[in-house]
Amino acid sequence: MRSWFDHNLAALNHRCPEAYKLLSPLSPKPLEDEEGFYFSAPNSQVRAVLSLSAKGVAYLSLKEDKTLLRITSAYNPENEEKTLAERFLSLNPSGLTSGVTVLGLGLGYHLEELSEKLSPKSPIWLIEARIELAAAALAARDLTKIFKRSGFNFLIGKTKSLPKKAPKTILARTVNLRLDRELYPQIESKNNDRLETPKNASAALSAKTRVLFFDTGYFLTRELQSAATQLGYPMEVWQGRCGEVSDGEDYKRLFRQIKDFRPSIIVTINHLGFDAQGLLSDALERLGLAAASWFVDSPAVILNGAQKIGTKGLFAFSWDKSYLETLKNFGFEHVFYLPLATDETFFSPKAGPNLALRKIAFAGDSLKAASQKYLAMAGLDLQFLSQIDLEAEKFLLISDLTADNLAAPLAQKLNLNPEQEAALSALILWRASRSWRLKVLRALPAKDLTVAGDENWASLLDGAAICGQLDYYRELASFYRQSEVNLNITSAQMKSGLNQRVFDVPGAGGFLLTDKREQLTELFEPEKEVVCYDNPNEAAEKASWYLKRPLEREKIVQRARRRLLSEHLYCHRLKAMVELVTRAGP
Repeated sequence: MRSWFDHNLAALNHRCPEAYKLLSPLSPKPLEDEEGFYFSAPNSQVRAVLSLSAKGVAYLSLKEDKTLLRITSAYNPENEEKTLAERFLSLNPSGLTSGVTVLGLGLGYHLEELSEKLSPKSPIWLIEARIELAAAALAARDLTKIFKRSGFNFLIGKTKSLPKKAPKTILARTVNLRLDRELYPQIESKNNDRLETPKNASAALSAKTRVLFFDTGYFLTRELQSAATQLGYPMEVWQGRCGEVSDGEDYKRLFRQIKDFRPSIIVTINHLGFDAQGLLSDALERLGLAAASWFVDSPAVILNGAQKIGTKGLFAFSWDKSYLETLKNFGFEHVFYLPLATDETFFSPKAGPNLALRKIAFAGDSLKAASQKYLAMAGLDLQFLSQIDLEAEKFLLISDLTADNLAAPLAQKLNLNPEQEAALSALILWRASRSWRLKVLRALPAKDLTVAGDENWASLLDGAAICGQLDYYRELASFYRQSEVNLNITSAQMKSGLNQRVFDVPGAGGFLLTDKREQLTELFEPEKEVVCYDNPNEAAEKASWYLKRPLEREKIVQRARRRLLSEHLYCHRLKAMVELVTRAGP
C-alpha cells in the first residue's frame, strides 16, 4: 500500500501540486489488530482506515474514538461506486459534455467510470473534505490514470462554495455529504429541475393525489393498487427489481414515467427501488416530489450498510413502533407509525357454512432455508449455530436487546467484515423466530395440530399433520376459514408490532389466537376482538378452551371483522399515508 501511495503522489504532483503538498507529509501506519493501514492528519484523533475484507477486497472507513463509519462497501466497493456514476449520468446527461464536479473520493472507482464516459475534453473536478480519506484512497490502488487526465482538478479540505471554473453538474457521494455537509459546497436545486406542476409535494397532495408505486414483486403490490382504486387515486406502477439495485436504464424509464404521469407521491415497500447512496432520493427532492417508504420488515436489516439517506422529501413509515428511532438514526426526517391491515377483496368470509377441516392450524415457514442463507452470507458453517442460538435466546428473553447489539461482539470475535456482521444480525433474528415458533407449536397436542408450510416441519414436529405451502391470494383465506383455531406466532423482528395474520385471519372469517404484542391493544380490544397468550403453555390452554366453544369464537370473529372494516383496511392505510405526507410537506 505504501508503494501505491508514493506512485499516486508522484502523478498528482504534476497535475495538482497543491493537493500534493497537503498529502505528501502523511504516511500509512499499520493497523494493530488486522491487516491494513490507517492515516491520521497532524493533531487529529480521526483515522481513515484502509482494511482488507475476508475476500481480500480493500475498503475504507473513518474511525473517531470507538465509532467506525464505513465510507465504502466492504463487499464490492468497485461495483458500488461505478453503479453510482452510471446512475448519475443516466439522470444528468448534460455532464457528459459540460463536465462533473465530484464531492467525495471514496476509492475512486466512480471517477474512473466518469473518465471513461465523459468526452476527453470534459473537466472533472474532485473535492474531498477530509485529508485522511484522500490519503487512504491513494494508498489503496492505482489512481494515476485519473490524476493524469486532462481537465482533472483536485481540491482537499473545506470548500465553502463551488469554484467559478468548476462544472456545475455535481455528483456527490452521499456518505461524504451527510458526514461533512458543512465542509462541502452547498448544492442548490435549479428551478428548471423541478416538476412544473405541482410546485411542491404538499400542494399536489392537497389537490388530487396521483400515486406512482414501485412494484418490485414484493409484498403489498396488489393491496395498494386495490386501495388506490377504492380511494379514487390514479395509480401507475414502475417495475423495479426486488432485492436488487436498479440500473441506469431502469431510472431513465422511471423519470420518463414521472414526466408523463405527473405523480404527486411515490410509494414503495421496504425502500426497494432506492439506492443506498441516496442518489434517487436527492433527485426526487430536486423535483419537489414526495416519496413514502413503508417498512414492513426490520429497517435495521434492510438498511444495514447504507449511510444516512434521509432527505426532506422522503417519508419513512414503519409497521412497528419500535423501529421509529432506527429510521431517524438513518437520517429520515419524517418518520411515522403505520401498522399493517388487510384487503377485504382477498380476505373475507365465504357465503354459506364453512366446514371445519382442522382443529388448530398454523401457516408459516420453518425458517430452515432462511437460517442456511444467512449463515452462508455470514461466512459461517453449521458448527456455529449452537453459539448463535444462545444469542437468539437472549434476544427473546431481554426486551431491550437488539440483534445488532448481540451480533457485534460475536462478529468481532469471529473477525467478520461489516456485510458478514449484518448477515449475522439477521441470522440471530431468524433463529430467534424459529425457536419461538417451535416452543409454541410443541406445547400444543400434536394430534390436533396442522401446519401449512415447507417440508422441513416434518422433522421438527412429531405427530402433527404437515401440508404444503399455500398461495397467499388463492388458498390462505379458505385455510383460515376452515380451521377452528388459527395460531399466530409473531416473528422475533417484531418486538411490539403486528404481523399480517392478525388482520387476515379475522378478515377471512377465521378465529385467531395470537401472542401478545404491545401495539395490539391500540388496534383491537383483547379477549373481545382478539384472544392472546403470553407463553406456550397458555397458548395450549386457550386453544383447548376455545375449541370447545364455537359460539364464543364466532362472536369474537364478528367483532374483529367490524373493527377491520371500519379501521384496518389497506385503503385506510394508504389514505393515512397520503394525509401524513400532506401535513408534513413543505
